Amino acid sequence: MPGRIRLECVADFTGIGSYFDGYFPLASFSAESVVPITLPEVFSIAVAYTFERLTVEAGWERTYWSSFKQLDVTYNQPISFAPFAVFDEATKKSWQDSDAYRFGITYRLNELWTTTLGFSVEKTPVPTATLGFELPDADALVYSTGLRYRWSDAMEVGLSYMHHHTRSRTVSEAEGNLANIEGRFTRGGAHVLTLGLITSF
Repeated sequence: MPGRIRLECVADFTGIGSYFDGYFPLASFSAESVVPITLPEVFSIAVAYTFERLTVEAGWERTYWSSFKQLDVTYNQPISFAPFAVFDEATKKSWQDSDAYRFGITYRLNELWTTTLGFSVEKTPVPTATLGFELPDADALVYSTGLRYRWSDAMEVGLSYMHHHTRSRTVSEAEGNLANIEGRFTRGGAHVLTLGLITSF
């Protein structure tokens, strides 16, 4: 069943150093900050069917990111002096619910070796209005593959690779971007290589 989790991140920090003392008030600023974050609900449906050695899977996942409306860092003392008062203002996010479509196959080569392939399409929850350089997110295509070796009845060793390819995204002030960004985000993504150990009792 979907559910939300609320987190609070707490940090202590001091100003930017004695070099700027006497020039900027923030140089001697010290405070405790709290950032409340609500992790979204996730609803998913998946099906799988096995044809002897081959298993085919498909799934749909909806993440309710619309719960993430703003990012608000709260300090135990106000930052009211210019130009640093902006750090004490809530940042609008207004994320949207997003969908992901996942597909995968698992093929058992023999009693010892099993291989996997996966592909998914992930829609971004970040609207054009609040897209920023801190997270220039876009729709993504995710490719993955893996290989497992059955070491014994109670242990398997696995190696997997995933490529997260983020599609290009154009942003402009005319589209309502609050950060006044004009440009195109390209060549985003990530490569992940994982070595794992699976045990059963």
